[in-house]
Amino acid sequence: MHRCLWRRHRRPAPRRGRRLSAAGLVPLVVLAGASARAGDAGLESLAVSAYGTDARACTGEAVPPALCRSFAQSVSSVAIGDLDADGDPDVVLNRNGEPARTCLNDDGLFTCTPIVTSEPDFARAALGDINGDGRMDIVLGVRSSSEGPWAQVCNQLGGLFFCGHLDDAVDFSHEDLAVGDVNGDGAPDLVTAGRSTVCLNDGNGLFDSCTDLLPSDSSHTGVALGDLDADGHLDVVIATNVEAPHFICLGDGDGLFACEQTPDLVHWSVDIGDVDGNGTLDLVFADGSGGLLCPGTGTGSFPACFPLAAETAFSRALSLADLDGDGRAEIAFANSFVEEPNRICRFLGYGPGGEPELDCQVLDPAFAGTGLDVALWTPWIFQDGFESGDTSRWSSAVQ
Repeated sequence: MHRCLWRRHRRPAPRRGRRLSAAGLVPLVVLAGASARAGDAGLESLAVSAYGTDARACTGEAVPPALCRSFAQSVSSVAIGDLDADGDPDVVLNRNGEPARTCLNDDGLFTCTPIVTSEPDFARAALGDINGDGRMDIVLGVRSSSEGPWAQVCNQLGGLFFCGHLDDAVDFSHEDLAVGDVNGDGAPDLVTAGRSTVCLNDGNGLFDSCTDLLPSDSSHTGVALGDLDADGHLDVVIATNVEAPHFICLGDGDGLFACEQTPDLVHWSVDIGDVDGNGTLDLVFADGSGGLLCPGTGTGSFPACFPLAAETAFSRALSLADLDGDGRAEIAFANSFVEEPNRICRFLGYGPGGEPELDCQVLDPAFAGTGLDVALWTPWIFQDGFESGDTSRWSSAVQ
């Protein structure tokens, strides 16, 4: 989600958007632009859950955000970004068989409008300034159960979104999408899971150069972007939903990747962020048997992975963001296999055996439902935990 997708953007204060973080863009997010730090008051985070029947938004300064309300129905996936550049995080909602919707945020109240497209059956969204005009655009993808066209870019003009099919080179299904500048030219590129592919942006919002990252495999269900080896280039992680390897693909900065398989583990989705606050990016996976944390070394290797708390069992989607600005990313899990509540977990430390210890709380105690997706947005400027502002850890200079 899911979830993201991340170019580091430094924007003039105080405009902010959502998680473009090294957490892998749940979908892409646009980075905050104010120099907020832990302890600053009055900055509210946002958590949006897709429950199938309802979309629920929770806002507040606490972890988890305490004020929750329903604002839409019939939702299966969610992405967050500042669509109208007013400083408030807005939402894109999807559900198979129905048009995608943009939901603009006005002081915590959302007004949703369908996106008019030639193919009203989109399952995933990723956000970013695709054509370089300074406005947030939307990339929509369809899962393999649908017929093409399977991807459309919706460019923004005058507050409206005008969508067009990418091209014949990207007629394939998308279990997940991420947006980020993988070849260092300043334009956000598209990386997909399902058919795991990298599509390079020509700088004008056109993706006319798509290549397979891995052999096509419908079991590839999650994708996340982040600079795993701290070389200034975005890397890719692909998750699978069967007992098959997931892949870590290190980028060379020119849009090419060297991929290595990891142990055969079932992971529906993946996100990237600094969970333990040590300055290196970690991997977090969600699957039907519980979450998994793979602490990073900063070199692109992850020598050990640890199962997370029992409260993360039955999770299928997740999102990472540093909600309280303490340099450690919180983890939100969507529990979709049974009617277990969605949860937000905070890292407490490592136990005597090296196992991670978490404090997990119910995200939305007033609502019971099957969580299909979840997305987090944070007002803190350095969303991957690098609060020192060390720009060498950024993948590219920001807007």
